[in-house]
Amino acid sequence: RPEFTQIHQSHNEAQKQKMAAQKQKMAAQRLEKYLVCAGDVAQSARQHMIDAAELMRSKDGNRFQFSSNFDTNGVLWWLGTNGGTTPYCNPHVTGKVAVTPSSMSKNVAAPAAQSVSTFSTFNSSVNSILSTISTTSAELYFIEYSDELVGSLYNCTNDAAGSTIMVQLPAPLLITNYTLRSDNHGQNAGQCSKTGGYKLRNWVLEGSNDGSDKNWVVLRDHVSDESLTTAMSVASWAVDQSTFGEQAFTYFRIRITGPNSCGNKVLTMAGLELYGHVDGYLHSNSLMNLVPTNGTLSEIVAGHARRVERAEAICTGILATEDATVVLLEETLAAAQAQFAAAQEHRSAVLAEQDALLSNFRAAAAEAEAAMVAFCARVATNGLDELDVSETCELFHQLGTPIPLTTLKKEEVSGVALIGLTEGEMLSVFNIKTLGERRRLTGALRRLANRQGFGAPNTLPWDVEEVCVWLAEQELKQLQEGFRSQSIDGEVLLTLTRDDFACLGVSTLGSKATLMKKIEKVKKQYYAGEVVGDGGGG
Repeated sequence: RPEFTQIHQSHNEAQKQKMAAQKQKMAAQRLEKYLVCAGDVAQSARQHMIDAAELMRSKDGNRFQFSSNFDTNGVLWWLGTNGGTTPYCNPHVTGKVAVTPSSMSKNVAAPAAQSVSTFSTFNSSVNSILSTISTTSAELYFIEYSDELVGSLYNCTNDAAGSTIMVQLPAPLLITNYTLRSDNHGQNAGQCSKTGGYKLRNWVLEGSNDGSDKNWVVLRDHVSDESLTTAMSVASWAVDQSTFGEQAFTYFRIRITGPNSCGNKVLTMAGLELYGHVDGYLHSNSLMNLVPTNGTLSEIVAGHARRVERAEAICTGILATEDATVVLLEETLAAAQAQFAAAQEHRSAVLAEQDALLSNFRAAAAEAEAAMVAFCARVATNGLDELDVSETCELFHQLGTPIPLTTLKKEEVSGVALIGLTEGEMLSVFNIKTLGERRRLTGALRRLANRQGFGAPNTLPWDVEEVCVWLAEQELKQLQEGFRSQSIDGEVLLTLTRDDFACLGVSTLGSKATLMKKIEKVKKQYYAGEVVGDGGGG
């Protein structure tokens, strides 16, 4: 009915408003986290400048000397342990270095607590700010120190010519050695038909001081190098400084130059370490201008003055960016809170409207119920003679056998027509297919025509399944399917005649006589009070 449809639509709208309110509340909670993260990121940027200075004061005269594969002498290990003073934490996670692959075919994401970007999934305007200062996800594993953390990792780029993995340090490094670890490809069968699976064979180590596509210097060229042979294999190489003029670089990258061990361009890597020294260099704001700190006393003093000036400019820029970020986040938070309040207000209005509709529906339902009771009382008192076609349609509905009003109008079925309605007409005109339904309708119409009301008939109170139980007790189980299909209950059972048996699957004269005899016995027992409503008993 229209009332039900309207209430259902209102309920759906209320649910939508409720979900919108919940989303706004979640937005407010996330934005509160953004405010915390913004401060953390700004602090990380400040720390970046401090890390460069700390590299200048690192052990052994600023020299990171190679001893063995993934020893504790490398630059990345030093940055990951704060100079050996704290437990190792991947320096990409802490923001001390930045790892950038040309593409990423990753199967492991960084833990949410280690990545600012995990907070930026709701508001696009916040994303645009945080995307420039946040870390990424599985890129960190390209430079992971411990093979225990990446022992089951397939960490690689997509299959593309010239694939690269770039690492940005906080200060320039004059490189002398480097170490690579392959990833877990080749551990399982099917990852490549050749031994090892996707192991580097043709690649170069390059350095740059701006990270652009053009300004890269080849530091070491590898051609058909089979040093990396198995899953998680490790190898180290010396770098001849004379080939690039003993120049220090802030950016380093591995670039694939030919097919790997599987014949494609997938670049796999699950660990990197760099060695060399950082004497005489300090990282500037643009990561391009390198200021020497050796020379005459006046040059050193002037250099320190310039570095202090640049440091102040860096801090001023960072603070300005942080302040702008916080202001925007606060404005976004205020807007989200306002939207949440508006959603709550709208929800209250929708609920009030829904309550009003529900109240109207209940009133209409009560009115309809009263009209139905009055109609049934009138039919029970006056019989069927006075019913018009529309009232006949309502009567069929009350008797549990709804007939379309169009059919009743076409056949001009008023109350008078119901009095003489036959079961054959019920089948041919109204398409009432089962004998049980037709017989029960016949009985109900007869009682109403005789002004006996809508009450239940004084007959055998068995349902269809209880009749089937009785058939089984009478060793007539083969007739159950026919009785079920024709909906024969206790009321109809007592009215069956031999003419009804054909549609029930009773075909022979002997079986008809046997069934009729058993039905007569049930009648006698019922009217003698010996049959109860649990089926069987005859």
